[in-house]
Amino acid sequence: MVRVDKDPSAYTVIGITELGDILKKANGKLETVQKGLKDYLESKSALFPRFYFLSDEELLEILSETKEPLRV
Repeated sequence: MVRVDKDPSAYTVIGITELGDILKKANGKLETVQKGLKDYLESKSALFPRFYFLSDEELLEILSETKEPLRV
C-alpha cells in the first residue's frame, strides 16, 4: 500500500503482482471481524430485547458508553 500511496496511477497499481493476494487476504480478515462484531451485537441484543430495535451503529454507540451507566 505504501507503493500505491506514492504513485496511485492505475498503470503503476496494475504492475503490483502481489496486490490482488494482499487485498483478498485483507477482505477475508475484514469479513471475519464483521462476523465477530455481528455475533457480539446479537448476543447483547439477546440479553436486552429492546436492543433489537436499534441499528448496529446505535447499539455500538450505547455499548461504548458502558463506563457511564447514566448515558446508557
